[in-house]
Amino acid sequence: MTRGILPRVAMLSQFFILSPRGDAMVSKDFRRDLSRRTHETFYRLVRFWRDEDEAEADARALASEGGASTSATRGAPAAFHRDGVNYMHIKASGLYFVSTTTSNASPSAVLELMHRLARLVKDYCGALTEEAVRRNTTLVYELIDEAMDYGYAQTTSTEMLRERVCNEPVEVGNGLAGRLVSAKVDSTKIGAGALKAGQKVETMLKNNLGMKVHFPTKAAINLMNAASVASGVNRVSSGATQKSVVSGSSATTRDEIFVDIIEKVSVTFDSNGDVVTSEINGHIQVRNFLQGENTKVKVALSEDMTIGGKGAGGGSNYTGVILDDCNFHEVANLDHFDIDRTITLRPPTGEFSLMHYRSANDFTPPFRLLAVIDESIPYKVGVELKLYADFPANHTCTALVVTLPIPKTAIGATGRLPKHVASGAQHVMYDDADKQIVWQFKKLAGGSEHECSVQISLQTERIPNVRRAIGPLALSFQIPTLCASALCVRYLQVIDDASTSRHRDAPPRNPHRWIRYLTKSSSYVVRV
Repeated sequence: MTRGILPRVAMLSQFFILSPRGDAMVSKDFRRDLSRRTHETFYRLVRFWRDEDEAEADARALASEGGASTSATRGAPAAFHRDGVNYMHIKASGLYFVSTTTSNASPSAVLELMHRLARLVKDYCGALTEEAVRRNTTLVYELIDEAMDYGYAQTTSTEMLRERVCNEPVEVGNGLAGRLVSAKVDSTKIGAGALKAGQKVETMLKNNLGMKVHFPTKAAINLMNAASVASGVNRVSSGATQKSVVSGSSATTRDEIFVDIIEKVSVTFDSNGDVVTSEINGHIQVRNFLQGENTKVKVALSEDMTIGGKGAGGGSNYTGVILDDCNFHEVANLDHFDIDRTITLRPPTGEFSLMHYRSANDFTPPFRLLAVIDESIPYKVGVELKLYADFPANHTCTALVVTLPIPKTAIGATGRLPKHVASGAQHVMYDDADKQIVWQFKKLAGGSEHECSVQISLQTERIPNVRRAIGPLALSFQIPTLCASALCVRYLQVIDDASTSRHRDAPPRNPHRWIRYLTKSSSYVVRV
């Protein structure tokens, strides 16, 4: 199948992009066979979802003497039918991508189309946010017109649409970079060497554009420059890839490629701290801004990688990186993958997932959390929490949040940290609305141990089976530079076909290559 071309999708009647509040930021009515207020109907259905079985059960309960509605509100499915209309939607970055049709469309095909349209918007706008869509409404409409024809999907290839799209994006960014792009100012000329002239540029922007710009200090610039790696492959922050692919026509755009190995960890512990279930779901994400149509890329992965019991060279090898299964993007050339674990490809412009993989083999979970419950005090329950960071000390976890649900009948709860904890490093609070204790960390070094004491106030002297009313504990975190499966990129090589794409007297290319590792939580649960 040609890249970017979807299988034939049944005719769609409408397409919407809704804000988290239900506002229709983009609205396309292809067939004019449905009401223009369909998006409002969809948002009400999703916001207050009741399926037909629940509605009938509630009606029977209310009709009976003393009856009451007992069914709980559940989230709306990705595809559902109401009043002769088929609704199919995805939620990406808080935005709703919605399609409606009266025909018998394949939900999987339409949902795949929604995912591709969301990625297309991100590629061209630089970010998939409400602000980015609102500021690039004209561009988004042009993309939809090119990708869809009278309700039928045509192509969602970023590379193919690049030649047809005429509108320039308004890039949305934080800080100096985002403001300079919007003002059409060459941001490459503002750096460490321009600090002395910063006041003049700042005055110009303020007088002519009505904006105030704060330039970075030398210390900040030195700190950013220290992130580069001598090997030629650099580390990159999470927001470094937020740019539009259309900006590739600009002379200031660098010749670069980003490769991210992102893994989501799912672990369940029992009350003794033993692992019940564990799994890693990972993918290799590529964001390509390389110049030239004949550029090839070679990605070399861990040589000791074993997939389904089959190692490199075709033999059985159960040491090193062990994956249960994996799949690849259609642009991946795997002729040498079984021999030396290398992947060759001509990457399309924009963002795509090169490889998805799963591993359910034993690995060391990054965190262990133990909870000891004390019921000896009347009208109170004490919980002692001990957290162990079992990942290497040269890594730092960011945005760690531990949540401890408490009994719904509890009057309140308080959390206390040890006196030696530095101010601002940790924070513990009681969330009365959700009846839970929230323990937050700003940063957390590997190999460290931490404690927290919780006192729960009760209405009665005792709660039977209190362990069932407390927990389970849940952890949410991100650990940059860490790969839980130990999968790594040995090298990232950019190969330029000079015979067809470059003049023989042209200077040699030196594209920027960026590699990032990130481990985050998916479902990380500790039973009490």
